[in-house]
Amino acid sequence: MILLTLLLLSLIGVFIIITLIGWTVHLEMTKEDVSEYGYGNYSDFKKEFNKKEWTRNKMYPKSFFNDIGFLDNHIHARIIKFDNKGMCLTYFAYLRFIYFEEKNKISGKNTVKW
Repeated sequence: MILLTLLLLSLIGVFIIITLIGWTVHLEMTKEDVSEYGYGNYSDFKKEFNKKEWTRNKMYPKSFFNDIGFLDNHIHARIIKFDNKGMCLTYFAYLRFIYFEEKNKISGKNTVKW
């Protein structure tokens, strides 16, 4: 029983470490990609996301692009950019964003599932 508990705790620790590394990469890449950025939660992300019309590209199944301002509005390589401003997500919002990405891999439609 103790061994099982230690195994579970170590798996949880590995999950936290991996997601913290991913979150840190998200923050740094977003900051490097834009001159202006701010922090937001998942509700802020959804609100800004729903303001735009998005297209998908089969080469990048987790990405979203806006035809009007491709460079100004995109979600690609975990960089979130709206109106040429980066959005850095909080840690727990980032975890929800990863789930959002996986759930909305390209399906031939430009709609998303929340």
